[in-house]
Amino acid sequence: MSGLANGSALQTVVDWATIVSALVAVLVVVLAAWVAGTSYQTLALAARRRRWIGPAMRRAGFTAHRHRFSAASRQLLSQRVRGLSPQVQQELAWLSDLLAATTTEDLPTPIAVPVPFTFAARAAAPDYCLALAGLADAYDSYAAAVRRRWILRSAAGELVAREYQCATDTAALLRRWAAFEPLELEPGADKLRGRTVDLAPRGGRPGTVRLVTWPEMTAARASTVFPVLGASYQSYRVVLATSPARNSTPDAKVTREVTDVRGMAGTNPLEFDGVLPRWHGSGFRVEMDRVSGRQKLHLCLAETTYFAFLATQVPQSAELAGDDAQCSRLLTLNLLAMDEHDVVVLPRRSDYVVHPGCYTGTVSGNCELVSREGLDADLDGNGLPDLLQAIIREAREELGIDLSAETSQVGALGVFELDSETELGTHVLVATARLAGSSQDFRISRSAPDLVEGLWELGDQCMTIDIAEVLKDRNAAERFIGWLRSSPELTPNAVGSLLLLLTARIELQQNQAARAARHNPRRATPPWTTADLAAWLDAPLTIATPPPPDIVSYHPLWA
Repeated sequence: MSGLANGSALQTVVDWATIVSALVAVLVVVLAAWVAGTSYQTLALAARRRRWIGPAMRRAGFTAHRHRFSAASRQLLSQRVRGLSPQVQQELAWLSDLLAATTTEDLPTPIAVPVPFTFAARAAAPDYCLALAGLADAYDSYAAAVRRRWILRSAAGELVAREYQCATDTAALLRRWAAFEPLELEPGADKLRGRTVDLAPRGGRPGTVRLVTWPEMTAARASTVFPVLGASYQSYRVVLATSPARNSTPDAKVTREVTDVRGMAGTNPLEFDGVLPRWHGSGFRVEMDRVSGRQKLHLCLAETTYFAFLATQVPQSAELAGDDAQCSRLLTLNLLAMDEHDVVVLPRRSDYVVHPGCYTGTVSGNCELVSREGLDADLDGNGLPDLLQAIIREAREELGIDLSAETSQVGALGVFELDSETELGTHVLVATARLAGSSQDFRISRSAPDLVEGLWELGDQCMTIDIAEVLKDRNAAERFIGWLRSSPELTPNAVGSLLLLLTARIELQQNQAARAARHNPRRATPPWTTADLAAWLDAPLTIATPPPPDIVSYHPLWA
């Protein structure tokens, strides 16, 4: 009997051991499935964000309700777990959405829009640089935490690697941005900054150019271009309600839908609706690295579309658009390329584009924010708009020239705002570059421009303008300014770009002369000053179009 009892007990133990082993095996399988699933990975990453990034945001003054922080974290991370490739741009947009800051844009009908956290009112406080540096440290800590303490780590290996890389890249960008302190630029005695200049009427409608920004020339290490150009991006898009561009990107965006007042969308299948940069919120800020003295033009950008531009910024449309008038706020691009003697080259436009037969910037175009067939989006490695790279691309497409080498010295000169017979409230980023040879010998082969993107825009001639001669001769400068404002040969884009170039050059020349005079009072003063320029810009427009000055010449464009 004793042996029978012992055998029964042993069997019971064996049975229970089998059951427990089976349960453990099931639990291991369930645990492994959960760890490998989206829920665990999302919760684990969200917990690390709450621990490391949340406190840093509060210390920086970027307050967000804990529930909102958690919900936004889970939404972003859930998308990434499901395959959305992490990008720095997403992190910056996530921070901006958490802050939920808005500003009112100066439009015929003012509207409130969300703005990037870098352009929020609290971010512009004196501790702005310290706040960004603190966020950079938090992202470094988050990156380190992501790589620790993962159960069955191999199940989340790829996700961990991508999240770690995104966090470290975000930290690096924030740390670079933290080195630049925002400047408060006041108009000088001559008030060129922000000045509006009247242009001769075209098509029965008068035009204006407003000089918005260029480098601060009183700085010790001033130059005629911004050594650094950066862009903060807001997930916001102005789009035509019936446009296919409304849903052209997978991630959700805050959108403003405008009415198709002229029945454009869908009427012509040969037109397309590109996604382009929008001059967003305040539009820009000038910053300076207090260690190196380098200035930065920091742009505030969102998205608009070509059809939205046609529906709100073309004068005939703006008159019908009501509260949507001019809300597209397109930011376009213009390049002035010049040789080593500061002679600018302006190609002539073809006879079947806007401003037919007129001379425009060396290159003009747009930054493409969404890829389309045959053309990649103009975004940098962080997923942010890269406007200088867009200009280099446009130069390659329109003229077949390569400006990617450092010797080309492509840089951002500044921004002006344009009202003309074809558009209202368009902002233009002007860049400059150096040509390899003499402008007098500038020729291009007919096979060099891109057949789709560039060749159809070009005419048969180019104009050259000797900017160096303008700067050293007062009479030549006065005649040139009068001709610029009245000449029907130039597009308004070319006029605004050349005015911005002269403004920056004469300010730099004048301030350099003033600094030199402190050490050598006998040093010659500039032949003309910003006060002269201000007077010429305010002078009444001549009724008759003046002839081109001697510094303007014409040459064949094609080799």
